[in-house]
Amino acid sequence: MHGIAQQLRHVLLAGHLLFLMACGSPMEEVSDSDLQEQSKDCERTRDKGPAMAIQCDNVAEECAIRRDAGRFVC
Repeated sequence: MHGIAQQLRHVLLAGHLLFLMACGSPMEEVSDSDLQEQSKDCERTRDKGPAMAIQCDNVAEECAIRRDAGRFVC
């Protein structure tokens, strides 16, 4: 039963992140240094759960947006 509860928690977290993304881009508000740290965390973590995988995708996308704007943060 513990495994099912953990999977449900991951699904709920992923749903919450998707809801936040639909309401606006929360990544725009993240400072360059925080984004850089999150990017490093994503690179270091090998076994990501669903919620972290979504967050890491968002971080990578925001890094690309800032890089295209000439801000080489990550």
